[in-house]
Amino acid sequence: MLDRHELWFWLCNINGIGYQKIQDLLDYFGDVEAIFTAKEDALRQICSLSDKDVEYLSAVHEEGEIRRVYECLAKANVRYIIQEDEEYPTKFRQVYDSPYAFYLKGKLPKPDGPSVAIVGARNCTNYGKEVAIYFAKELAKAGVQIISGLAMGIDGYGHMGALQGKGYTLGILGSGIDVCYPKTNASLYHRMETEGGILSEYGLRRKPLAGYFPRRNRLIAGISDAILVIEARERSGSFITVDQGLELGKEIFIVPGRITDELSVGCNRLAQMGAQVVCQPKDILKYLHIESEEEDKTLDEKKKAISGKLTEKEKVVYEQLSLEPLYIGRILEKTHLEMGQAAEVLLSLEMKNVVKQIAKNYYTIRI
Repeated sequence: MLDRHELWFWLCNINGIGYQKIQDLLDYFGDVEAIFTAKEDALRQICSLSDKDVEYLSAVHEEGEIRRVYECLAKANVRYIIQEDEEYPTKFRQVYDSPYAFYLKGKLPKPDGPSVAIVGARNCTNYGKEVAIYFAKELAKAGVQIISGLAMGIDGYGHMGALQGKGYTLGILGSGIDVCYPKTNASLYHRMETEGGILSEYGLRRKPLAGYFPRRNRLIAGISDAILVIEARERSGSFITVDQGLELGKEIFIVPGRITDELSVGCNRLAQMGAQVVCQPKDILKYLHIESEEEDKTLDEKKKAISGKLTEKEKVVYEQLSLEPLYIGRILEKTHLEMGQAAEVLLSLEMKNVVKQIAKNYYTIRI
């Protein structure tokens, strides 16, 4: 006979059998083992099941084949966690239609550790990128577990910042557990396999589908204690995570932006609706009742502190820069330096790790 994990693996991977139909089956039969051995006549008593569903459920089950497919998970370093397992996250149980089972690479967050979801625009600005890395890094250094969706943009930079802060980060996928989407995040995915965790409701080789992402977002909201939104358009996918979080009573934080920026409209609208505006990681740590070693300074104050340690020429150039990329031509206009002088100063600032060139001849400050 199949064990409990194999039985749940069988049931959760039948085409057309989703959360509600599984719930109806459990309400009628009481247990997954009884569903596995159910006869066709009994299955037809459940109104939500189609003829095709009954056919799949009542077919002769090749236990050896089910076990063979299940064992492929272990070969791929994937664990299958079911609701009956002690390590199944308690926070997931509070989510509407919480998964009966999920796939995991790496580790789960510590159940007694604080967790913050960081979400936002896929096509974020350099400002959004740097702020996401900065917040995630400082929160992780303080022991906060960072949760996101391993997507392009803010999600990926949130994970990256957590790893830079030598903290834990969990990526929840809208694709199969072994499918990295987007592929550009492959190196980040592989780091998180060993230094954090990757979780999905979907098994091996399942391609990302549009319908998977809203369901993914409810788990991001569910396993987090609070949600931080960094850059979001007026109609942003991040709002799905926010809505789910609000239903679960989670605190919503936003990083504000300029009212003229398209990527700030969503965040600023959330602020109008009552989301907490944060300007530094310490604002979130205070909410979580965590003492921080971080200096109680805004980004602008940190920039001034760095500027005070530079030479006069370096200071002239550095003070023209921000988190928004500035072309070297504009630097020359603002500083009245010759090209050779400006290039020499910029190289010196790069070597001091306070400025970086994010594209050819475009420069920003480092936080």
